[in-house]
Amino acid sequence: EGPLCLFTWTASQPGSLNLAKMLGQLVPSGTTLVAICLDRDIAAAKAVASQQNLSVTWVYPASSKESLLCQKLLLSGPAVYMTDSQGRIKTIGGLNQLKKMRWKKAKEAKS
Repeated sequence: EGPLCLFTWTASQPGSLNLAKMLGQLVPSGTTLVAICLDRDIAAAKAVASQQNLSVTWVYPASSKESLLCQKLLLSGPAVYMTDSQGRIKTIGGLNQLKKMRWKKAKEAKS
């Protein structure tokens, strides 16, 4: 229906959950956030995710990084993918791109 933001996370790295919070604030309105878990211990990851107060769809591939989903999207570590409303994937190049998004949002708010 609208844009999609897909990102990876692990329960053992709090920064990946901070990324989820940042993305929730920075992506355009109407964007669906999807968090792909790279952990092998799915029960532990679900416990961590359940403590988050985020509007995110949490996905737990059965064999983590080795899953078909992760292989197709080349997800083996930190990654963020954005799609437009037509489903075209655009890869965001890490935190520098997020800083640009934050700056753009702040500039728009001043206008």
